[in-house]
Amino acid sequence: MRNPPRSHPDGSPPFTGWVAGLLAGAVWIGLAGCTTVRETVRVPESAVPPVEAAAELLRSDRVAALLGLEENWVVAGSRLVMSGSAGSLEVEVDRREARVNGIRVFLGEPPVAQSGHLYFSRSDVERCLMPILGVPGTGFTGPLRTIAVDAGHGGSDSGTRNRLLGLEEKELTLDVARRLEDALVRRGFRVLMIRRDDVFVPLGQRPALAAGANLFISIHFNATGNPEVSGTETYVLTRAGQASTGVALPFDGDVAAHPGNRWDGASAAAGFELQRRLVRAFGTVDRGLKQARFAVLRDLPCPGVLVESAFLSHPGEASRVSTERYRVELAEILADAVGALARRVEKEEG
Repeated sequence: MRNPPRSHPDGSPPFTGWVAGLLAGAVWIGLAGCTTVRETVRVPESAVPPVEAAAELLRSDRVAALLGLEENWVVAGSRLVMSGSAGSLEVEVDRREARVNGIRVFLGEPPVAQSGHLYFSRSDVERCLMPILGVPGTGFTGPLRTIAVDAGHGGSDSGTRNRLLGLEEKELTLDVARRLEDALVRRGFRVLMIRRDDVFVPLGQRPALAAGANLFISIHFNATGNPEVSGTETYVLTRAGQASTGVALPFDGDVAAHPGNRWDGASAAAGFELQRRLVRAFGTVDRGLKQARFAVLRDLPCPGVLVESAFLSHPGEASRVSTERYRVELAEILADAVGALARRVEKEEG
């Protein structure tokens, strides 16, 4: 699967200027099961540009307290590290890319600096950072027992190809999905397979087939026109009012929530756990936990993630993916991540 396009899915142009920022920052939609943070602040309008003034923000010292961390400026007014027993968070002013426990995580909005503090988007804190760092009550709201496994593409939709090695994404994703089903069943999970054979399942129908699941995992392989690009990236649904990763400003339809946004916190926790384990196990380039409004994520009845573990356009990674050993290991890593998430939920509920 190629990286998401940087134009609106229906072809309409993006907002420009600070109006889009006003819309992006002004709309925050509550997520069932997430902790609500009441101590919010607004930077005085006279002190910041209109975009930042319109956004509901949390000051860095409050964010550190919520995450159970202590803040420490590495570069005064520019680069901030929070650390403690709960983990670590590293951010830079005006950059959406952060590092959580050493793993790249792309925020929906960049932190802004004012009066010796950074100010974070409340949505990024509540629906991304808190769930990732294991703050109780901000992720899954019930036990993980049933997992929906989605093998990307299928039938007339081959996905990406590596013609030199004779690889088709649809065949590889189905192979990994079947192995993941077996690995999950051995760990005591129930599995819903979105497709079991080489058939095309319309993207809009896939979320409906996940009814009854507690987590949805869509398996894909990446591709780009540059054969030197490699690495692993994991996607969750873009949070309401925010721009997808790689897009500067949200489009006009992005201020509204999709059904899948009910599970933002749990999706972030799951996506981070999968990304962390894949990067560390395979030693691949960490391309990060990202946001996108993929069709298979928008209407999910449960938390969901889309995994791009390797590039078929990269000769070395494609050769690796072609081996049964890699695909077995990939399935086991994904299953281990699900097991870890399930244990975390049980511990929080216990």
